[in-house]
Formats: sequence, structure tokens, C-alpha cells
Amino acid sequence: GGAAITGMTSSHHNWGIVGYKMGPFYRFMNMLEYTPVLDNPDSWEGWHWGATHTYGFYWRLGMPEQYDLLEDGLKNAVYWSSDPDSTRGTYTGQDSALWRLWLKDKGVKMVFIDPFHNYTAATMDGKWIPIRMGSGTAMAMAIAHVWITEDTYDKNYIENRTTGFEDFKSHILGEDDGQPKTPEWAEGECSVKARVIRALAREWAAKRTVLSGGARGGEGGACREAYGTEWARMMVLLQAMQGLGKPGVSIWGTTMGAPSNTELWFPAYADPDGRMWTSKAAKKPVQNPTRQRLYRLTLPDAILNPPIDWRGEGFCGQSLEQQFTDFVYPMEGYPEVRMFYRYGGSFIGTMSDTNKWVRMYQSPKLEFVVNQDCWGRSTTRRSRPGGPAADTQDTLAAAVTTESSFARKNVSNRSGNRNRTTIFSQ
Repeated sequence: GGAAITGMTSSHHNWGIVGYKMGPFYRFMNMLEYTPVLDNPDSWEGWHWGATHTYGFYWRLGMPEQYDLLEDGLKNAVYWSSDPDSTRGTYTGQDSALWRLWLKDKGVKMVFIDPFHNYTAATMDGKWIPIRMGSGTAMAMAIAHVWITEDTYDKNYIENRTTGFEDFKSHILGEDDGQPKTPEWAEGECSVKARVIRALAREWAAKRTVLSGGARGGEGGACREAYGTEWARMMVLLQAMQGLGKPGVSIWGTTMGAPSNTELWFPAYADPDGRMWTSKAAKKPVQNPTRQRLYRLTLPDAILNPPIDWRGEGFCGQSLEQQFTDFVYPMEGYPEVRMFYRYGGSFIGTMSDTNKWVRMYQSPKLEFVVNQDCWGRSTTRRSRPGGPAADTQDTLAAAVTTESSFARKNVSNRSGNRNRTTIFSQ
């Protein structure tokens, strides 16, 4: 049955409503009643799994909202694992490059905490603090130590707007483990001089400071490291200590947050009505009854060595409780997957331990693989695509192979332009 088929897209392989991952692919796959692959929040793992439990409310996916922050009256900006002039906030293009020039002209001081002297640090002529990768949590705790011992945090906010501060304070002061999280201690962990940490902490507390913990407020490479959850938690806790939500005290990537008109609504790509397979505009909405699931990070393990189990619904965008949902594959009453439809991009070289993806593709347990991609990247090239397919926005190569993406057989030798909707309908 359809549950023996699975398929998935890349995180971002094409843009636009029609050609993007929210377009016809999932409508087509749901019509087949396939086994969906739960995506992992690869852009903001630490914020998704860590920061969500640090806010005193549910902020969707752990990402701080970015509304109306351009006019927020900040005096300092701390860019921690953030290079907005390179990443552009993912979706916002080059609009915000001018904003940072405005902020610089207004005298906003910019500090960049990053192992790499990134492009924004260079163009803004900001203070660069090189840090050892994976050690941001230690430096953040040292900043909190300075604020606590020098009494420069917002005690009224902490008392009235937070819970659990005394336990946090006890840990920072080393009362629970015998190790005070001083700047001198942090220097040994993160290779940033204690005097630099102390000077940053004092400047941060003295003026209204926005924290850019990644190009969209959240995100940033630091949240994708081992224990990136703890770094993301600390980003929230640091701004809470200074009164998160006060003018100029926010978590803002400086790439979004222009004045907005909330009375005007237009379905964006993540909005249910902006997705072809869930939009109310569809004459025949498609519901997939298959309850079995796979998880992207463990897909090869599931194919090669079932059964497997995990916890969490991938992108947990509705509630915290979604993070605690238990899954087992194969699910009772459902078959193991035999066909994989790979739509857009390549996981080889872009994810961890991708040799196991090669082994999965080569396994006889995966009897049939489809690779479809507009750019002809590694897995599709190794599929020896049979011919291009086109739509109004781009051209893609569609490859149908047996055995693997590094296949010895190719069963598609047709050439000519094919519209992607035609591919799905055929």
C-alpha cells in the first residue's frame, strides 16, 4: 500500500508558492497515502528544543517574534553567532543592510561574538570578540555572574516577571556545584579574556542593548552545536535579566522587524492557507490517513536497521507537548518503506554522518528511489537523470532509479521539458 512509499523535500530547495516544498509535492504524496518523514528544525535546533522551555509562555518553535523592533530605541547591539549581512535573515533579502548603516550612524555600538571575523563585523567596524566554538554557554554564564555580583540586573523584572531565578543564581554563583561561573573561569573555557567579558557585561547592563542571537533573532550556528540548547536558553535568560521586552531590550536579528501593518493578511509559505496541500482554495482537500512516521535524522537507521524509536514530532509548532510524542517505526499494522521519493537538493555533505545515507541508498531493502532536483546536485547527478523538467520558474532534473541514488540501473531515459505538475500527474 501507500505506506510503503515515503518521500521528503530539502529544507529550502526552491522558492515561490508553486515550486516550493509547500507546493504540489505533498499534495501528490498525500494522495498516495505515503509515510511522511518528520523534518528536524535544522536552522534553530537549540532554540526549538531549549529556548522553548525557558520562555514563560509558548513562543512558536522557540523563535522570538521580530515585529516593530527597528524603532525600538536600542543603544547597543550584541551579535552573537550572527552575520546578517551574509545570511540576510534567510527571507528578507538585502533590505536590512541599510538599517544597520542607519544604526551605525545613530551611534549604536555593535559587538560581534563569533569564532570568525564575519562580514557584518567588518563592514560595521564593530568590536569583534573571537570565541572558541561550542563555549558560548560558559561566556554567557560569566556575563550573568558579573550582573549578579555587581547588582546590575533588573531586579523588579526578575521578581515580577520570572520564576526560578534563585536556583539559576545559585548555579551561577557556584553554590550548587562549587564552581562560580566567573569571567576568569569562562576564560579557560571560551578563550575570551576575563577583562573583555567583564567590560562587555558592564556595557550591556549600562545601556539598552539588543541581543542578536542569530540572523532572525534566534538561529545562529551556535544553536546547532552540541548542547546548543543550553546556549539558546542562556540567550533568553540574559535578556530576561535586563528586562526582556523593555524598549531597546529585545532579541532581534536586525534583519526583520520593520513597522508592519497587521490588518493586511497574505498567506505566506508557512501559513496553512499558503500551502497547496492544505489550502481552503483546493476543490478537493487531501487527507492522508497513514499514521506511520519517519524522522529525517534517523531515516537511514530506520531503513537499514528497524525497528527504531524517537521522541518529538519534528517541527513542534503547535505546543510544547509535541516534543514529547513517542514514535516507533515500523508502526504496528504498517509495512516497512520500500520506495523513497527525494525532492530537491542533496543531504550528502549537508548533514551529519551521511555515509549512512549512501548505505541506505545502496541497500536492497530500498527497492526504488526517485530523485528530483532543479540544480542537479550530488545525489541527483549520481542518479544519471533521464531528462530535464521545467516549470515557469526554473528547470529541474528528474531522475528515476532503481537500487540507489548511486544506481547501477536507470529506468528513465526520456528527454524533453516536463512541467513538475505533469510529473506528479503522470
